[in-house]
Amino acid sequence: IWLHDGARGNDGQYDLHLSTLPQKPNQTVIDLVNTILASEECFDFLKTVLNKASKKSNPVLRGGDIRAIFTDFLAQKKGGILRDLAGVKYGTAEGRIGSDGKGNGIIRRGYSTGNQDEYDASGIVNELPHLAGSKGGYPKHGEYGDLELARAAYDSGYDKYFRGLTEPNPFSKFPDRKSQDQNRSSNLWSSYFHDILKQHCLE
Repeated sequence: IWLHDGARGNDGQYDLHLSTLPQKPNQTVIDLVNTILASEECFDFLKTVLNKASKKSNPVLRGGDIRAIFTDFLAQKKGGILRDLAGVKYGTAEGRIGSDGKGNGIIRRGYSTGNQDEYDASGIVNELPHLAGSKGGYPKHGEYGDLELARAAYDSGYDKYFRGLTEPNPFSKFPDRKSQDQNRSSNLWSSYFHDILKQHCLE
């Protein structure tokens, strides 16, 4: 599909965007993500949460250093951004980030009606934590899923940052581990984690 960059908020040239093959983010997106991750507040938040979520069955990559994880994501020969949303509304992540250019970690991110580069950068920052396991993420591994990252944020003392702008606090609705596990598919976990991430990285 050929789209004029005027629809993407870029430089007015024409680019080919493939929806069936993952693509490396363009340099503008890379620069935006690097600027976001340069924030010590964002870096410390993600490192804390990722190390809390880390398990012996799937240890966190790079000691939870999200900047290094992003570098590995970019170095993949078979990973990147995929425009095919596969039925999800905003985006998701799947696969495994390898070292030395190996791996197949992808972030699904569709087209924006506004600035595509900013939309992609935001999507990478939101979804990259789901790929932070050394053995990968969805569909084979769930250690860095929405529930697990929400728990890690909660257990690390970040609950006070949840604003509940559109959704209730899932830890109030599901106060014990059994009910949390039984409702792990609830969208509340995603709303919880990404609201807190947004405050530390994207606002």
